[in-house]
Amino acid sequence: MAILDLGKIRPNWRGDWNTTVEDYAFWDVVRHAGSIWLGLEPKKGIAPGAEGSGWDELLKGLPPLEHKGDLALFDGEKYVRLPLGLPGQNLRAGLAGMPEWGAASARPGTGVAALPKNRGGSVPGKASACLNEQGEVLAWGWGTYYGNGSLSASHTYTPMPVGVSGAQPNGGFTKLYMGMDVLYALDKDGNVWTAGRNNNGQLGHGDTVSRPCLTRVEYFAQHSIRIREVVTPAHWYYTGTDTHSAHSLYVSSYFLGENGLVYVCGYNAEGQLGQNDITVKTLPVVVTGVSNVEQLVVATTSSGAVYARTGEGRLYVWGCNTSGQLGLGDAANRLKATLVTSVQDVAWVAACGDFALCRTSAGRVYGAGTNNYGQLGIGGTTAVNVWTPANVTLPADRIYLCGNSSGGATAYIVDEENQLWVCGSNTAGQLGLGNTANLSSFARVSLDEPWQGKIAKIRCLCTDNDAPAVIILDTAGALWSAGRNTLGQLARGDNAKAAINNRFAKMVHGLRADLRFSDVFIAGYSNSHHVLALASDGRLLSCGYNGWGQLGTHAGNLVTGQDLLCTVRT
Repeated sequence: MAILDLGKIRPNWRGDWNTTVEDYAFWDVVRHAGSIWLGLEPKKGIAPGAEGSGWDELLKGLPPLEHKGDLALFDGEKYVRLPLGLPGQNLRAGLAGMPEWGAASARPGTGVAALPKNRGGSVPGKASACLNEQGEVLAWGWGTYYGNGSLSASHTYTPMPVGVSGAQPNGGFTKLYMGMDVLYALDKDGNVWTAGRNNNGQLGHGDTVSRPCLTRVEYFAQHSIRIREVVTPAHWYYTGTDTHSAHSLYVSSYFLGENGLVYVCGYNAEGQLGQNDITVKTLPVVVTGVSNVEQLVVATTSSGAVYARTGEGRLYVWGCNTSGQLGLGDAANRLKATLVTSVQDVAWVAACGDFALCRTSAGRVYGAGTNNYGQLGIGGTTAVNVWTPANVTLPADRIYLCGNSSGGATAYIVDEENQLWVCGSNTAGQLGLGNTANLSSFARVSLDEPWQGKIAKIRCLCTDNDAPAVIILDTAGALWSAGRNTLGQLARGDNAKAAINNRFAKMVHGLRADLRFSDVFIAGYSNSHHVLALASDGRLLSCGYNGWGQLGTHAGNLVTGQDLLCTVRT
């Protein structure tokens, strides 16, 4: 026994704790499970650390490491041992945020199952995310408000699994959605998990606490409500002359249930939650007065206007109406769902900023709201507050919009023959007509374009600034782009990053010529836009702005603008 004399304190070092020793006493000090323990009222045969042992942990140590290659990990309360993995495995973050060993990808960038399913394929934001083949959410990029799942709210430069807190998804996640600094994930049972910024209760957990880990929204689970789609807008309200930094972010969340009802939470100053008030909601509530909803659209960027199309072809609207974008004949906001009577038999609706377009089942197109670039296609640039027929005679199918009254407001229509018609702002050549003249009536893009007649998807940059661009995915799996390319977001591959590109060109990736793409997703904030492109073999590529690591292609040596689709380090 060694006695250390510190005056009135005389700890007695007794070596490793032994279950057979009977005379442990006050001030005895032992080593057990890697830590040092001080005896207060030691009990015979009860190991230090066990309940009622009478030992107090003096110095926390590492767990016993049994074999070469073992790792010591801290789980938030204690150190635990991680045995060496099997040959060929990589160390990665697990679902709970703890490192684990897992199978390595056959090739870098493969193993991605899906991109975020946001309606329209674009979102305001500075982070990136995807689902892998194991049903995990991977995220990277901007992380200040946990929007990338970083436990330390730090920016990350390569994809990392986002942790799951509490209840786990049944069989992994099947759908992923992104908002501004927010992640939403669904499992096969229609349960919802959310993570990220929660300043207005947009995560739906009954509080305003931001969360780095995906946490199940218990309201839906407790009421047996299955969600089939999440709609995730973000709204900016500027408070100073520097519109890039002096702003506040207000986010609302919209959930479309399999029962055809709409559930909402978050910011509500314009009545966008449809609750007949302007009070923030931190728990989901149902929107009354509308049911059997098949399509739910919320205007992205500067307004909280909401459009709900029912299975019967009725159109209900609520929220912001300062530019007449709800089409109700005035500019008064609506605090609850209101039926539109000026147009019936609606089969599609699209909204962006402070304007909106819809089409009927007969293919007729109508517009409402701001029209300063001619984006409504009704001829001229006068705003209208009732749904007004567009100057186009074609059987329209799908409608896509981008921009707002402050810049780049453009409309794209795909007709029943998969041909593209365009109108509105053309300041960066985003109409793809070979010039930069705005159009106030719809015009068809040249039939000489190789993608005309075989359009699969269109993705538009829909942000708060004049940085317009459009990407087309054709049925052959090729990507085409037009518009502004100052950050390389069009992947022209020439590094010129021209501000104007008024003809569509194939996006360059530098990989094998027969590589086919199955999906594309655009995220942007102010002038910082980036693109994610998913190949049919599970390979993920990206291009555009990378100031916060959102491309996921450079672990350390970041580039600010990448004009080539490169493989993401998944």
